[in-house]
Parts: sequence; structure tokens; C-alpha cells
Amino acid sequence: MVLSIRHSGISTFLGVLVVVALVGACTSTQATPSVGPSATVAAPSATPMGSPPPVPTIPDVTFKWFSGQGACVNYGPLAYDLGYLDELGLKPDANSWKGSFGGDQPGLLVSKSADLASSYLPMLIPTIHGAPGALTTFMLTDLFVGFEIIGNPNGNYKSVEDFVSEGMSRADAERAAVEQIKGKVFVHPAAPSLAGFFNWVFDKATHGVALDEVQDKALADDTAALAEALAGRADFHFGSAPQMAALMGKGWKPIIGAVDGLKSTTPGPDSPVMLMIGQCTLTTQTDYATANHDTILRIAGVVYRIMDLYANDPTGAATVEVKIINEFNGTNLSVDDMLAMYQTQVQHPTFEQAAEWYNNKENSTYWEYPVAAQIKLQEQNGVFPAGKYKPSDAVTADKVYAELVSLKQQAEANLANVTPRVDALAASGKDITTLKELVSKAQTFLSHRAYLDAMTFAAAAKEWADYLGS
Repeated sequence: MVLSIRHSGISTFLGVLVVVALVGACTSTQATPSVGPSATVAAPSATPMGSPPPVPTIPDVTFKWFSGQGACVNYGPLAYDLGYLDELGLKPDANSWKGSFGGDQPGLLVSKSADLASSYLPMLIPTIHGAPGALTTFMLTDLFVGFEIIGNPNGNYKSVEDFVSEGMSRADAERAAVEQIKGKVFVHPAAPSLAGFFNWVFDKATHGVALDEVQDKALADDTAALAEALAGRADFHFGSAPQMAALMGKGWKPIIGAVDGLKSTTPGPDSPVMLMIGQCTLTTQTDYATANHDTILRIAGVVYRIMDLYANDPTGAATVEVKIINEFNGTNLSVDDMLAMYQTQVQHPTFEQAAEWYNNKENSTYWEYPVAAQIKLQEQNGVFPAGKYKPSDAVTADKVYAELVSLKQQAEANLANVTPRVDALAASGKDITTLKELVSKAQTFLSHRAYLDAMTFAAAAKEWADYLGS
């Protein structure tokens, strides 16, 4: 099961910056301007008899990418530092990574001060009502599961999983984990966004302990909470991702958190756990997504390529990412701290794993459930009229994912058709130089999750094979 989250207090540990990237148009054949599985990329046009088919090109394009430098929303800096953008015509201005502009991603998008933002779903939901139809989330990048209470190593505290491994049911294990906090000093930043998580953890009926039975110390910010923990004046701690990673690097241990809730909850938008998980996003203006559909597909592919790096070479990913996070947050995290964060706080689904989000309603993180829960919260708070909005008003990521799946399948089918024919064409005396280049590029794009360009170049390769064989 794929998990992950971020809370509405994300601005306490996620910085953001505007990235001016060279993006805009796409291949020489632009996709149908709509977001959804029906949007297709034109194959190379039919060629007059005797004329060689056209060869696709990928022009440079420009856009502004408002990207965070904290875990979960830093895909702009990561893609740039990893060198994943050049082959797709996406050429960021390195100087634009220098500045930070706060945390108002929705406002920057609505005002069109940025074209694209790496953001956090709970921050974006209010725009459904405040700016109807203005924005769309075209990719759910990962889940941050950082809502976690961690315990001081001197206390020898046990986690929910420890109790489960001893034979307890999950419900009893959660109760036993929380009972350890009763009467102990618990430090955390004061943030209204934590209410949903604390209400779940300290639900007397469910876990046997209320928050007023704990020595609760809500401090000014993450820095103050971290200082108390480092000074040995706390038994339990909750804070932002970098601070918690720093403590876990010193032996602090996860006790109970959002991951535990996801394992025990009944899937659906009414689960209280849905407000404890938050999907990080790639979001843009609806009209920008329509006019620049190829760019949207390329950016999504770049992020899925980064997900492959997390899965196949986490140390390599951590080596690059830790520099970005330390520079922005003023922290001194190590690669090992980042690796611990990957295991306990941020989960990065690969392209194949993301199918669980978009297609499996039995999955507790099926894409509609957290979105619907956030909409319901706005209704309960009197912000949204009851029943007026639905998840698809905020998110089109399911449609974009379905389109990427289709493009991948088309690329694979064309390559399966062409690859066995290359040697035969060469043996017949045909010049296969261009054909081999097209096949090679299509295969490279396929391996890099650039499914739009994989399909385009594979289709061109098939046309060249047909041309050479005629």
C-alpha cells in the first residue's frame, strides 16, 4: 500500500521559490489541448510516396515553476540538480533557484505570478470556492506521513509496530502506544493544523488517553520544540520533517502516527485519518493546462523519473536532496537523516505503484478520499456550501495518469512492431541510421518515464520502418 502526507502548517517547514524554466510548447506535434485520457499526441503526419517521414523535435519552452525546497514539494530543484530537464527542452534559469517567496502557492497561481506550483492539497482546496475553476492539480506526487509522535530514546518506549509484533491486535497496540505518553512531557509547535492528528491520537474512547492527561507543551515554533527535545526536557516530540529527522538521527523513535492510522482505518472519505494525510501536488491554472498540455505531461514524467531514483537509489536521491533542504531550512541533516525520513515520513510511489492511488478504491489512500475529506471539512466549517463541490473540481491527476498509461502502451506497441524489423531492413541494404536513432530515443524516453516523447518517437520509428520497407 502506498502512503504519505503533509499538514496545513506546511509553511512552517516547506519553503518555496519561483523557478523560471524553459518550457512551453512541446514536440513539433502538440497534444490535443485538454487534460484527460482522451487527449492524444499526433503521430507524424502521413508522408507522400517516396518522401522520407519527418523526424520529431522537442523545442525549448519556458514557464515559472513555484517550487518548495522541503521534502515533498521540492521537485523543481531536484529535477534541475539531477539534470532531468534538458532532454525534454525544459531549461531552468539557475539564478531563479536562489530566492524564496513564502508559502502562498495558491495565491501565486491564481494571480498568474507562477504557471506551476509544487504544493500541498489542503492549501489548494479552498480555491475551489474562492476561485472556481481557476486551478487544477494534474499530479499527486507523494504522500507525506510525517504526522508522527516520536519518543526519547532514554525512555525505551515502544511503537505501535513493536506491540503488534508482540501479538497485540492493531487496536490494542495503538492504545498501548498512546498510554505511554500519559503524564509525560510532550512538546510540539502550536499550530491549529495539528488538531485533527491530536484529536485522533488523544481520543479517550479509542486510545484511553486525553490530551489534558499529558504534560502538553505547545511552543512557539518548530525550533523551540526541537530545542526542548535536544536539551532533554521532553519525553515525546512532534515537529516538522527536518527537525524530526534530526532527532531520529539521535535515536528518537516513532511511537504512533499517520501510517498507523492508515493501516487500521476503513477506507473512505469519512475516515478521521484522511485529514492526517496530505497529498503533495503539481498544480497549475486550468487554462494553462489546456494550452500547454504537452508541458504538463512532460513535467509529470520527470517527477516519476525522480520517484524511480528514490526507489532504486535512495542514497543517491538523498545525497542530492539533503543539500537542497539544508540550504533552505538552515539545518545540518545528513544523508542518513534523509534516508530515515524516506522510511518514516515521506513515501514516493513509482509510476506503477501510483495505480493504487488512482484505480483501487479499496486502498486507504485512493485519490478521492483525502480530497473529499478536505472538502467535507470546508463544509463543516461553513466555508463551502454543502454538496456543491466534488473531488474532480480540484484534481484531474487521475485523468492525466490514465493518459500517461495510454501513451506508455502506445510507445511499447510501436517499439514491439519496429524493433524486430531493424536488422531485416539493414540486411536488405536500407540505410537504417535515422530509424535506429528514433528507436534509441524512444527507448530512452520510455525508460525515463517521458511517455509523451516515447510515444512520439516510437510512432515516428514505425513510420520510418514502413517507409524503408515499402
